[in-house]
Amino acid sequence: MSGFARSVWIRLFVAFVVAPGIVGLPASARAGEGAEYRTNVGLAEEAIRGAVGDALQTYPRGEGVVRVGPLVAADVNPLVEAILVEEMAARGIPLVVASGVDSVASSGAAWFAASEPVPSEARLQFRVTDFSFRYTDVYRKMVLGPRRIRRLAKVDLHMRLTLPGSSLIVWSENVTHSAADVVPFSKADILETKAYAFAKPERGQSTMARLYEPLIVGGIVGGLVFLFYSNQSGD
Repeated sequence: MSGFARSVWIRLFVAFVVAPGIVGLPASARAGEGAEYRTNVGLAEEAIRGAVGDALQTYPRGEGVVRVGPLVAADVNPLVEAILVEEMAARGIPLVVASGVDSVASSGAAWFAASEPVPSEARLQFRVTDFSFRYTDVYRKMVLGPRRIRRLAKVDLHMRLTLPGSSLIVWSENVTHSAADVVPFSKADILETKAYAFAKPERGQSTMARLYEPLIVGGIVGGLVFLFYSNQSGD
């Protein structure tokens, strides 16, 4: 192979293989600097907080103290209850937590322990109709770029308010909210946790990645071998 032909091949190799891999790296990775990312639980909390906030927009005021608790058991209930209590207290809604809370909300809202007698106590109950947290895709932005994970948390939440000593529902709301982002694959271990089953989902790989990655690797290796022997024969 002539020197000109080798030069063309080298330029093509750099332009279509090496350069995309470099461009695919984020600036922070090239500089060796880290970045802050939300944990999986943090992303789930964002979705739940969005759902709770949407529901409370239509919540009726003037109902007095309400007792908060779940309608049915669910693994994510502790997160939902904690965020619901926080958001209600921030809005000045007096409440009692069914599981018992031995403190008073710092916002100034009346927040009593469940063991204390509360007159005219309405009930605010919630049901997590559906909740999911998953890695929707594992991919590379460019040919040789670092792998990324696209995360999605989604919650369907039902809330209802019943009058004191009655099963009469005076308010209800059904809301759906989701939160999504993209994080480096290398960060997945430190963003996951065993505290909740959902926070450590299966790391799949996209169908396209399974198809094209072996071809790309084979092409790179073949190109390097071809350039090496071409250079040897030219010399």
